[in-house]
Amino acid sequence: MFHQKFGVKGLGVRRGFTLIELLIVIAIILILIAIALPNFLEAQIRARVTKAKAEIRTLGIAMESYRLDWKIYPGRSVPYYKEPGIQKNQAGITWLTSPVQYITAIPDDPFPTKENVETGDPIDSTVYTYNIMGADNFPQELLTHPHGGGLLVTYVIVSAGPDAPALQERAAGCIVCPHAGSSPAYCGSLHSYSPTNGTKSVGDLWLWGGEGVWVGQGQLGDGRCVAMKSALPAAKAGPGGLQVDGEFLRGRLPSGASL
Repeated sequence: MFHQKFGVKGLGVRRGFTLIELLIVIAIILILIAIALPNFLEAQIRARVTKAKAEIRTLGIAMESYRLDWKIYPGRSVPYYKEPGIQKNQAGITWLTSPVQYITAIPDDPFPTKENVETGDPIDSTVYTYNIMGADNFPQELLTHPHGGGLLVTYVIVSAGPDAPALQERAAGCIVCPHAGSSPAYCGSLHSYSPTNGTKSVGDLWLWGGEGVWVGQGQLGDGRCVAMKSALPAAKAGPGGLQVDGEFLRGRLPSGASL
């Protein structure tokens, strides 16, 4: 009776989306993606920056703990420390894991430069950690250590940050100066990373530590920034200096850190 009274039309007629409706839906989805994707990518960068800052702080604590036990810091450390041919005094970060575990594992730098920190040549490595450099000691004048020579008395732990430029002299300043032994004691300027102009702002993430007397000295020994006590008077009288965010430093550590 119902069918007879109302007929087929009374049941309603199903139909699909028209082409125009589908295009409108697709356009709305694309607009939402265009709005959300940059925010998602920005959040990823912020998370990586937070990770890098936390790990650099942890490494700094480990460096200081190491010094309390051994009376000196580990040797400098290249980011590609696992590559063949890397000497022990170029992989000082590994000293923080063995034989005493000052850190449980060596962290990966979320902003690797993938290059030789001294020459700028590309390095095709599967592992990159944070770069640790500074002023080396001279064993005959400071302290002989069972791990070997090349131990640091002043250090800086650094990541290139979100802009991931070469860690060498560049338009925005430098953190590693390849023509002067890759040491912060020789660098002309250092710029800290700040997200005020966007998360990809130019600048590096760093933490300085150790004996500030060696910072910014023009000549510390044999041209490789070897911290020789006998060379310090001449170094103080010679050219040199380091600029950190516009602050001129000589014989003292930067105030604070870019963390």
